[in-house]
Amino acid sequence: MTQRLATVEDIPALVEMGQKFHTMSPHASMGAYDPEAVARVIAFMIESPQSVVLTNGTGAIGATYAPIFFGPSQWLCEENFFFSEGRGGFDLLDGLIEHARGWGASHVSMSTLENAKAHVIDRLMTRKGFRFIERRYIKELPK
Repeated sequence: MTQRLATVEDIPALVEMGQKFHTMSPHASMGAYDPEAVARVIAFMIESPQSVVLTNGTGAIGATYAPIFFGPSQWLCEENFFFSEGRGGFDLLDGLIEHARGWGASHVSMSTLENAKAHVIDRLMTRKGFRFIERRYIKELPK
């Protein structure tokens, strides 16, 4: 499937994809899925010149552009979400890379889930030219 820039008309389908991702991800333990809030965030990203949302009908990828903290003359395209059913994920990732290149970013940052498929995803990301540079940890803060 061919990827394209998402439009506001895509938001209901993107919110539904987000629900599927949330249900299967370790992020589900962080809180309930809020479809109205997710719709607002996606709308903001679609309208923002410093964000991009791509879809292909079965998946979506969204990212935000920001200066690299320690070298602000260069820009980072940082993935905010990525979900794909089937083989369309590579097209979405390739589309994000091309968008970032055209936008003027010098780097693309991706995160992946820590789960039973992590070793497979690591090989796929490495083949795409990404390299592992850090780990992310999360701590729940009691109220």
